[in-house]
Amino acid sequence: MKTFRDKLQWQELILAQQQSGLNISTYCRKHKLSTSSFYAYKKRFASTESAFVCANISQRKVTEHNVTQQIEFVQPQTSITIEFAQAKLHLPQSTSSSFLAQLLRGLVL
Repeated sequence: MKTFRDKLQWQELILAQQQSGLNISTYCRKHKLSTSSFYAYKKRFASTESAFVCANISQRKVTEHNVTQQIEFVQPQTSITIEFAQAKLHLPQSTSSSFLAQLLRGLVL
């Protein structure tokens, strides 16, 4: 018997796979998911996601050699928090892994 999942369930599965550290085929086998469905939903969500995330700088502190900013995201539901150099970034759960990678590379530079 087939199991039908809604959009939110697929988003949670895709995020769980990314956080698990397992490759997609291993994750799908372990959780009895169709790899073709997994890839199709992952592609669908990637094409509908916006690379732009709304943010407000709520506090800025400048010292001799450091500029510290606290950034608060406008979106109410957050599940990813990144702390870097006295700044906290709260990102929505649907933030793509490619955007996170670009963000982290930008923070290091």
